[in-house]
Amino acid sequence: MSFKPGKSGNPSGRPKGAKARSSTELHQFIQEILAGNFSKVQIKQDLNALPPKLRLQYFFKLLDFVLPKPSSIELKEDNTRKSSDYWNSIMDKLKPDANDPY
Repeated sequence: MSFKPGKSGNPSGRPKGAKARSSTELHQFIQEILAGNFSKVQIKQDLNALPPKLRLQYFFKLLDFVLPKPSSIELKEDNTRKSSDYWNSIMDKLKPDANDPY
């Protein structure tokens, strides 16, 4: 029994954007656990009690929830700039200036 594109076996199925009941229940359950067992003060105390290495590991794990995920970008090659003269001019610009005190 194969379905035709755009047609399913249950045309009056779950509406677009509707969340599955099990994931909604799980989400609500986790929120209740977190709200009942953790406060900002408690979290800060717990993090400060960890060894520095472990504290950094947790910090980086928490960053995943705050910072946007990096997306891949497509680099386009410019074949006209592949000459060694081009790359040498770039390297010359990157070399420190002998007169520069920094």
